[in-house]
Amino acid sequence: MNIIVSSRERTVDKILSAALLPVRELLPSAVIENRCRQLEHQWRDRVFNPMVTVLVCLWKHFQPGPVSVRASEDFACSLAGASAARGPRDGKDFCEARARLPEAVFQSAAEHVGTLAHRAAAHVFRGLSVILADGTTVRTPNTQPLEKCFGRSRNAARKSRSPLMRLVLLVCAGCGAVLNVNIGAYAVSEHALFMGLLAQFKPSMLLIADCGYASFVLLNMVRQRQTHFLVRVSSRMLKTSKRKQGYRDDMRQWRRPAPSQTVFAHLLEQLPESMEVRVIERSIRRAGYRTWTLRIATSLLDPETYPADELIELYLRRWRIETALRTLKAHGHMARLTGKTPDVVRKEVHCALLAHNCVCALMAQSGEAPERLSPKRAREIAQIYAGHMAFAPTVKLPGLFNDMLRMIATALQLPQERGPE
Repeated sequence: MNIIVSSRERTVDKILSAALLPVRELLPSAVIENRCRQLEHQWRDRVFNPMVTVLVCLWKHFQPGPVSVRASEDFACSLAGASAARGPRDGKDFCEARARLPEAVFQSAAEHVGTLAHRAAAHVFRGLSVILADGTTVRTPNTQPLEKCFGRSRNAARKSRSPLMRLVLLVCAGCGAVLNVNIGAYAVSEHALFMGLLAQFKPSMLLIADCGYASFVLLNMVRQRQTHFLVRVSSRMLKTSKRKQGYRDDMRQWRRPAPSQTVFAHLLEQLPESMEVRVIERSIRRAGYRTWTLRIATSLLDPETYPADELIELYLRRWRIETALRTLKAHGHMARLTGKTPDVVRKEVHCALLAHNCVCALMAQSGEAPERLSPKRAREIAQIYAGHMAFAPTVKLPGLFNDMLRMIATALQLPQERGPE
């Protein structure tokens, strides 16, 4: 008896079995489907089911240049052969499938892969997993829904040409993967978005941030989560020394600000009147840069367990988050979002983070230190091998995957010393 298989079934089977094989172990179908069931999202048996939709979005962000929605739909349908390529394709099916799928599904996928990358290549300092925090803005298309949702920047002369979205990210210091992100309007401060990420902090973490996060309220909330911090502070802060612990290494008392000095005045009653912090100063000399003084404050108070010079070197790793943001905007299509509604642009951001985290996870599996590898070149290698593996026999897939990891391990980039700002 002949069994007739429709073109739709062949399309789904081919995508799920052959598309983007280098990242399929990182993002199995069960992760997406289980998250959909948790959200009580129901879907019909169609070509663009939840897993196929996420894979096509991921493929879109793996491409070196901007990709239209019609090209994304072509990618899904062309895998099934000529029978599935009949009829006009205007990208409408893909857009509708992406709009149907909840934003939390894309967010969970990015966090899942980011967690895998973090476990494989986390930077651990004296038993503490190092996490970096910083914020940035992303330009969105010039539409009324986006302007109403996110707003524009404005100075004395004029408004920005397009609406701006503000992001605050938590990034692994070891592999550069984005662990969590909070998205808000441009008018929302980074401090407010950071407060929405407090639930992600664990007792075994060490937060590193720049002087923009040197806030008594924020850092006390972090300490309530039993997480340590290491932040840069200005010379105007924490002037009075409590006791000396070494060369330019003092214990100081950080007093609670007045309600008029913070936007989180309603939280002051929950915080202590003061917090003991350790302030370390060092002169940083690097070829090609001016000599400058680095002043950091930390909750790691023991000078013997946590030597001052090691904490200074650890803070200089904060530049890792700057390179991660540059990679996301330059090669992850975050600098040029295409969605016309707030829901779609947020999904685009999560898909860009998902693609970035997949590259970071592959670099972590390569055996070489991820910070020594080029994310751009690793992305290109994964894309090339994805094409080879899509049409290779099953018995050759493990060998191709190992070859890909060996190629990624050779994608070294020259170390570049930078200042923390």
